[in-house]
Amino acid sequence: MPERNARLEPAARVSAALRRLKNIDAVKHDDGEDGATGNWDRSEAASLGARLQKTTNAFAALEAAVRKSRGDFVVRLAEYRDTLDRLELEGGEIRETDAALEIAMRIAHRIAGVGKTFGFEDLGDVARDAETAISDYRSRRGSPELRAESVAQINVLTGMIEHICAGHDTCLA
Repeated sequence: MPERNARLEPAARVSAALRRLKNIDAVKHDDGEDGATGNWDRSEAASLGARLQKTTNAFAALEAAVRKSRGDFVVRLAEYRDTLDRLELEGGEIRETDAALEIAMRIAHRIAGVGKTFGFEDLGDVARDAETAISDYRSRRGSPELRAESVAQINVLTGMIEHICAGHDTCLA
């Protein structure tokens, strides 16, 4: 594909190729048999154009599905933020704090698992850091330092979710 199309989305690249093919009179190609070069007739070009159009439509449908899934993920982020805001992570009994950290760890795990998939690379990294901090605390219960680190990482995660939600209409207030 030409260099000028390298920055386009996949569906846009296919569309550009299709536009070039629609204006084709004869396309040189290698027939693969004896190395001879020939011309495609218009029906071959039209067939290729039809296949490219189907591919373009498939890419467009895929992009629409990814956009919808990404929007659904942002809505879910708002729900996660609300849950994290309600957790008593500090000042309570250790047993209650540990239960709250378990919930926070499940949320961090879910975000870390799909954050990067939907284009939120930094969010995925922060969620993974929070999950790791909580896991470290769980392996050595009773460590106030590790508990404090877990809470700090959850606060960073909550802040990043808040920042993302501020830039999307789909996040709940």
